[in-house]
Amino acid sequence: MYKIISSIDCRCEIVEDGDKLLNAYIQDHENIDVILTDFDMPILDGISASAKIREFERARGLPKKPIAVITGNSSEHTRKLAV
Repeated sequence: MYKIISSIDCRCEIVEDGDKLLNAYIQDHENIDVILTDFDMPILDGISASAKIREFERARGLPKKPIAVITGNSSEHTRKLAV
């Protein structure tokens, strides 16, 4: 995925887990245009990290950044959580 995204003219930052994603967003939200996260990230999963990002935005009156949560797991449970 990184090779595909980095082939277009954009800056791409990779983090190892959902907690680091949240912290990276909080520290640099003004320079982030879109967030691509995995459903099953360690420490804080993609859905939980997305919810915390939304809380951060609401608390500060910021516009919502687009968030795409991807997964290789297509179970019914996963689909219900992603809606």
